[in-house]
Amino acid sequence: MNPETTFEFDLLSKNNIDRAENAINSDKLQPIENNYKLSISYQYYDDAEIGYKEMIKESTPVTSYFRFAGNGYGYQSYGFYKAKNGNVYILDTSMEHINGVFIPDKNIDCFKNIIV
Repeated sequence: MNPETTFEFDLLSKNNIDRAENAINSDKLQPIENNYKLSISYQYYDDAEIGYKEMIKESTPVTSYFRFAGNGYGYQSYGFYKAKNGNVYILDTSMEHINGVFIPDKNIDCFKNIIV
C-alpha cells in the first residue's frame, strides 16, 4: 500500500457485532490446530496480508471488519474482525451465517511470512 492509499473497514451493524462476539465466545472459535480447514485461494494472499497488517494496528478501532477473500461469488467469505477484546479473528461465513472463527497464525499459508 502506498502512502496515498486510504484503507477503509466495513462498518458492522450492532446486530452483526453481537453475532461476531457471540461466535468468538462459542464453540465456533476453532483451535489453531483446525486452521487447516481454511481454504483461501492464492489470489487473495495480498489482500489478506494488507488487511491483517492494518487490522493489528493499535489505531484500528475494535469491531472493525475487513472482507479479504471469498468463494462461490460471495457464497462463502473470509474476513478479519477486531473484537472488543482487541484480538483479531478470521470469520468464515456463508450466506451471512458464521460457520467458524479462526485465529490468524503462521500455519495458514497466506500468513506464514507475516506472522512470527
